[in-house]
Amino acid sequence: IVKLVRPAYDDNAVDQMGNELARLLDEEGCRSVILSLGPELRMHEEGCLSIPETHVEIERPSALLVRFLDVQGKQIELDAEGLLATAIQHEINHLDGRLIIDFLSKMRRDMVIRKFKKTAKIGSL
Repeated sequence: IVKLVRPAYDDNAVDQMGNELARLLDEEGCRSVILSLGPELRMHEEGCLSIPETHVEIERPSALLVRFLDVQGKQIELDAEGLLATAIQHEINHLDGRLIIDFLSKMRRDMVIRKFKKTAKIGSL
């Protein structure tokens, strides 16, 4: 079942350290589906707990229509725009195996990966 979780706090504040505006969770193999994307694009700096201390400017459609199942298994369609639309696209990218570094040039992605590996190696000492 795919759940849309919207914490009860200011929708304008997103803290990547656990207060994500929206998270789509793929628990039973059911998939959320983006039915349509708006024509306007929006640039937003995104971070990700999968790659700490890395932020990437990503241009995405500023609005979308998504279909998902709620916790009771009921099919829901949601029109989202702005930060919520960005968060939904970000999380669906995760479900598809895509991270924010996949939006970078090969050179910049390789630099981020080297830094990540170095940090992980230091942390394991």
